Amino acid sequence: MVFYNTLSRPSALPIDLSEAKDHLRVIGNDEDALIRQKIRTAMAHVENLTGHILTPGSFEYSAKAFDDVVHLDRYPVTEVTSIQYYDAGNTLQTLPTDDYIVNLRGFPVTIEPGILKTWPSTANRHAAVIITFAAGYTQNNLPAELKEAILLVLSFLYDNRGDEGHRTLPKTIVDLIHPLKQMIS
Repeated sequence: MVFYNTLSRPSALPIDLSEAKDHLRVIGNDEDALIRQKIRTAMAHVENLTGHILTPGSFEYSAKAFDDVVHLDRYPVTEVTSIQYYDAGNTLQTLPTDDYIVNLRGFPVTIEPGILKTWPSTANRHAAVIITFAAGYTQNNLPAELKEAILLVLSFLYDNRGDEGHRTLPKTIVDLIHPLKQMIS
């Protein structure tokens, strides 16, 4: 099983408050804090559905062992900063960069063993392999489709903030977001 963890991320949002308020047709500042929170929630929802990281940050991938080819299903990955693993003696080791090959051009990003052509043996434990990487769009290079997806989810969250029962994201929004999972910029 694979896990992703956010290590650090600036507080910048992929959509600024004035753009969100224009989209929602909100005048005044009474709900600014609420709108900012709903932008964060919409952003997280779009990221979870698509695998696209909407603002830059540092992240960690962990797995029980190496796969023949490791796939980072987050996009856009800008750099793999380190690969660590717990060896058979359960000691944390760091792989030299010559021992693996990273292909940042695809989705998902792939990592393969380098000159040795095989990964080292790992301890039998949770998170035996830990890959640290940088990923995310800047506000200037966020694709329009992802920005629109955030605004659509934001509108739904803003309009449905009460206790109206079990409301789910409209199928139209889900249908618009789903193809973005495979989108490559």
